[in-house]
Amino acid sequence: MAKSRTSLEKSEYIVSGVKIGLSFLGPVGTILTESIEIRDRVRAKRASQFIEGLASYINTLPSGPINYNDTQKEQFAEIFESVFESAVRSSSEVRRNRLKNILCNSLKSGDVSDDMRRFISITNRISELQVQMLGLYNNHNERQGTQRTLSELRHELNRLQIARNKEAKNEKSGYANKLPTAEEALKLAQKQADDLNAIVEELPNPNNPEQFGLDKADFLSEVQELVSNGLLHDLHALGQDGLPNRHFALSSLGKRYLQYIKS
Repeated sequence: MAKSRTSLEKSEYIVSGVKIGLSFLGPVGTILTESIEIRDRVRAKRASQFIEGLASYINTLPSGPINYNDTQKEQFAEIFESVFESAVRSSSEVRRNRLKNILCNSLKSGDVSDDMRRFISITNRISELQVQMLGLYNNHNERQGTQRTLSELRHELNRLQIARNKEAKNEKSGYANKLPTAEEALKLAQKQADDLNAIVEELPNPNNPEQFGLDKADFLSEVQELVSNGLLHDLHALGQDGLPNRHFALSSLGKRYLQYIKS
């Protein structure tokens, strides 16, 4: 903690020195000095808003101290400092809110693991488009689950169709039969299959570059960065697809990251 404070003090000292140097550059130096001062005022406002938002969240937590041991307290202090510095430096309100959510969710869960530091670093690096891509890959997991259910239901439809044909044959031969019951079961299963198929068709496919208005090369560039951050898997690398750079899926770390950046 002391080391980080020293770093901040050095930064402020350097900025003060720069301002003094700029004062000798006439009108241009004055403009540059004013720009630095404006930046400092903006950052001070961000810091105030961040602390106010954090305080509001803490007031919603159940009463009583969080049971951190000394090591965990130090770890959380480091997480807080990293989030605070990143939030103050970021001009993106959306990114600042995500950083705050990481800190709040860390408080809520008591999680002070290295994943929190990793989430902070990822938030500072990836773009808004890439966060949207992660969201669609999260929905794609649901889409794949629905597709599996639909596949199982289609097998059931085949079985019911065979059963219905058997009862129809019995009826035609004048034998006792349960044709109305078989037809009703087939009709119900067909409706369920149609409903599930409609859900699958409505969910976007994140492996399609056009979904994001990108060509294939730009799409792969964005996705590969998410892969390098451990947020996505290339299914080819996992032995689940024959060709590389074709199908990707959200990793377990990616799922956790999406959970932690939500309020």
